[in-house]
Amino acid sequence: MNVERIPMTGQDAWLTLTDTKRWARVDHEEEDPDFARMIDAVAREAEDYAQIALLDQTIRILLPGWPRGHVRLPIVPILDRDSINVTINTQPWADLLMGGGSRPLLMICGNPPPGVVEIEYRAGFGALPENIPADIRQAMTDQVAVYYDVRGNANVKEVTLSAHFARILGRYRGVQL
Repeated sequence: MNVERIPMTGQDAWLTLTDTKRWARVDHEEEDPDFARMIDAVAREAEDYAQIALLDQTIRILLPGWPRGHVRLPIVPILDRDSINVTINTQPWADLLMGGGSRPLLMICGNPPPGVVEIEYRAGFGALPENIPADIRQAMTDQVAVYYDVRGNANVKEVTLSAHFARILGRYRGVQL
């Protein structure tokens, strides 16, 4: 399974620089570019760690063929269930059922033809950083402060995930059976 994230244009601010610097107890501007890079890195780490889309984006999944059973949509939250499009060998396939829950799954009806399957849908909490749940924003802010505190540290063992980051984002993380 190949999963591609296609962000909406102009979306690169997940946290405010002012709030993040205040949390890290920094009141000068010399390191603003470093903070911006750390915020970007933490946002991408949060998305990968919890298998979520923070801001609205298109998710594209490529499969060599339809697997036996179902396909669990790997990135949530789903913005609009009607945005889910499935093609098999570039031909639209609409004969699908969708299972509920926070991590929806797609079940195909009938016998799909062999060939490449592409699933595309929209995911995210919204278009603006304020749409990201407050607990996730706080966890990300805390992780940026951890990165700031250990920047330039040669001891890799000290560069870890904040306990808040791991615990809070763990609640959003998908579980596979």
